[in-house]
Amino acid sequence: MSDKKEDILDRVNATLDRFALLIEESAQRADRYKAEWERQRAEDREEAKRQRAEDKAKDEKRQAEW
Repeated sequence: MSDKKEDILDRVNATLDRFALLIEESAQRADRYKAEWERQRAEDREEAKRQRAEDKAKDEKRQAEW
């Protein structure tokens, strides 16, 4: 193979390697974002559950006072 063709193939392979790395980094970043989103959603659900229980207790206390 000629030197020119080898040089072109080397550059193409280097470009493909960079793309593969960018894709992998992007996938890892997406996984981190998803995990953080899921953690936040679980936290929000727990806070809503806690708030509902607190509201229910207040309502029951008010009803008992009537």
